[in-house]
Amino acid sequence: MSKRPYHVSGATQRQRRVAELLRRTLAELFTDGSLKIPDIPDVSVTVSEVRMSTDLSKAIIYVLPLGGVQTEELVTSLNQERGEVRRALCRNIKLKYVPELQFVADTLFDQIEHMQRLIHRVEVKRASGQDKLT
Repeated sequence: MSKRPYHVSGATQRQRRVAELLRRTLAELFTDGSLKIPDIPDVSVTVSEVRMSTDLSKAIIYVLPLGGVQTEELVTSLNQERGEVRRALCRNIKLKYVPELQFVADTLFDQIEHMQRLIHRVEVKRASGQDKLT
């Protein structure tokens, strides 16, 4: 048995299909306004990825508010309201069991930006001749 139940590259076809169904449905619920977050009323939510456990009982949902503002507040609010989100999913999708939900802030864009800054720094050093091998 795998020690990493949410490992993406080894995900089965069924895990990927359920994850994509949840991602698409959540995105629609957030977009059409049928799912409201009480603490943060006017924030557009991007659902970037959903990872399923091997037994499909748990889902980690990576979210990001539009503009990247109030990320922690959004994640906290969604985790507090995950029962309501799960009920909304039950009404909108056909699954035998709707998984337990855990919302996590998506930091991929921050990681990409950090890597671009590092690459730019190395390119500047090479261009200025500071990066000579001795």
